[in-house]
Amino acid sequence: MRHVAMILAVLVLAPLCFGQQCQEQVWMNPAEVPFVVDPNAIPADPYTGEPALLAYLIGDVGRELVYDGYGCDPDANRITFAASRGFLEHPTPDSFMWRYTPVATGVHYVQITVTDQPMAHQEPLTRTGTIAILATPQNRPPVLCGGRP
Repeated sequence: MRHVAMILAVLVLAPLCFGQQCQEQVWMNPAEVPFVVDPNAIPADPYTGEPALLAYLIGDVGRELVYDGYGCDPDANRITFAASRGFLEHPTPDSFMWRYTPVATGVHYVQITVTDQPMAHQEPLTRTGTIAILATPQNRPPVLCGGRP
């Protein structure tokens, strides 16, 4: 039992003392998106200078789109997420599930923001990524007729 308590203490306290092992921020190249995106609609990441394109999605108008993501703070600060539109859930403290149903065809842009909660004497830091969405008309079934027109 003593060993279990020690292991739990290390698992809980190590990130607080040494920070978390976060992946390096990687953004998508807007040129790799299979539809035309407006470069002015994808703000640059202030830390890397690159266009902050998190992902792209293609879906039908009126059908819900879902995107799962996560965030990490290398200082082990608590983080929060926000979205410019749609519905954002937080299944765990470091992950999010974003849901959005486009109501019009065309390209839409949604910003997902993660903000850390540092110590009282520090200012929170934020990072924002953009999801580009191509909303297409729903596919309708063909008409099958008998006889000649």
